[in-house]
Amino acid sequence: MAYLEQIEHIGEYVRENFALLNEEQLNWKPHPDKWSIAQCLEHLINSNSKYFPAFEKLLQQGYHPSLWQSISPLSEMCGKKLLEFTTTIPGKKIKSPSLFAPSKSTIDAGIIQRFLEHQQQLLQYLKQLKPISKQNKIIISSPVSSLITFDLRTAMKAVAQHEQRHINQANNVLHHSQFPDKFHH
Repeated sequence: MAYLEQIEHIGEYVRENFALLNEEQLNWKPHPDKWSIAQCLEHLINSNSKYFPAFEKLLQQGYHPSLWQSISPLSEMCGKKLLEFTTTIPGKKIKSPSLFAPSKSTIDAGIIQRFLEHQQQLLQYLKQLKPISKQNKIIISSPVSSLITFDLRTAMKAVAQHEQRHINQANNVLHHSQFPDKFHH
């Protein structure tokens, strides 16, 4: 599935499967060191949003790479690592950079609406960037560190993979045998 369709599908999935859950259910964790559905969604908003300034800059001002983005010999390797780290089926648990971490406290039920609005914004950026990403090899920097660079197309694919990874994680929480009764308020 192409990344734009994947992002659209994720929005539909969240609307259909998580929108009717209450705050208790959204914040329920199968284990204290695991994330809740709400934390998975908040993490995606946090991590995707960190790309928005770069996306906005590309759309408003065109592509003007920094010196490092122009000469970095590591972009291809970093891109491959990014795709490995964001694979939809994790091989091993990877600690998320604190920049992307979700709240440790209770997240209100409005997280669903915030996530769906975020998805629309993300989709808009990706649709606008798609033709630009096909023109030339556009190298951007990671929101984590400007020393980490990769191709824009790789970043767009990684965002979609990363979303699917955490939607799969949230889905596992939803279908956990001890998940709170759907009719309990």
